[in-house]
Amino acid sequence: MNPDDAVSRSEFELLFDFKANMGGGSGPRETALRRKSRQGNRDDNLTILKYLSESMTKEGITPARLFKMADKNFN
Repeated sequence: MNPDDAVSRSEFELLFDFKANMGGGSGPRETALRRKSRQGNRDDNLTILKYLSESMTKEGITPARLFKMADKNFN
């Protein structure tokens, strides 16, 4: 290639697109079941945190007090 040759923007992006799938990828493909499971875990975690927040509010426990209660040295 000659330094005077110009490369179009689309050719440049094609040459230097590191996010593109370069033949086969870098590991096994994610299955629909695994994707659904990951989404379900996120929803379950948010549900648990919401329940914990409501329970703490009902009991009058502050986050600092909760962490002190959970620490075995009460720090």
